[in-house]
Amino acid sequence: MFVARLPAARVWIALVLAALLVGAGLPAPTFAKDFPLIVVVDCGVRSGQKCPDGSTIVGVRTDQVSGRPATYKVDFAWVMKQKPTLRQDQELCIEVRDNARDDNVLQAISILDNCSGPAPRVKSGKGGKDDDQANSDTVGTTGDPDPEPLLCGTAINGTGTRSWVQEEFVSNGNPFLVYDVISGSARFEVFYEGNSVKAIGPFVPADLDGLPFGIGVTQAPYGPGTSTLVTVVVTAAPGAQWFVQLSCGLTA
Repeated sequence: MFVARLPAARVWIALVLAALLVGAGLPAPTFAKDFPLIVVVDCGVRSGQKCPDGSTIVGVRTDQVSGRPATYKVDFAWVMKQKPTLRQDQELCIEVRDNARDDNVLQAISILDNCSGPAPRVKSGKGGKDDDQANSDTVGTTGDPDPEPLLCGTAINGTGTRSWVQEEFVSNGNPFLVYDVISGSARFEVFYEGNSVKAIGPFVPADLDGLPFGIGVTQAPYGPGTSTLVTVVVTAAPGAQWFVQLSCGLTA
């Protein structure tokens, strides 16, 4: 299991929300283990050649998971429109989710222009060069919501502009929205049945420094309606880092 670390204050907030939700008889939140990785493609062909067609699960080499070089399997199915061609020894910066599958395969959810922070770079050892770099104009973003709804209460650490659909289990709710901006600026918005029900920001880190734990908390009432799904949208400057968690619906 690959674990993305969350700052202590955010974990504390998440645990408090989890206790409240369990007490209310609703599903406890789970952490989305999304994190960026610099990887080198290793699909078993000669350096520079295209990986075989027919399978979206490809081997990659990186030392950023355990601190030691190792090979992992990554499913690129969700990002094939961003990166339809993979080549042996090609270096990529990808955002992965490790709890999307139950077979110990990492799920690629976005191709990034760069990985934030002083991450160590992996050397292929074969002299291969990346001749097919991703040509995305977004950093740490997904243009569309994630393919499958996330469970309410999922805690997200992200960069840039992102959006996702979330299952709230009730069609008339008043969930808590926990948010933080680590760098840059970000705006947070919740939509229900196509309508904006809560919009706050944009914020920069200094705007939240005076709040308890340096984190904002508000509520995002929605409904009554027919759907139990909401959409969370974070609009952020390129490379901006943020945290957000929307709790389960808690009937309004």
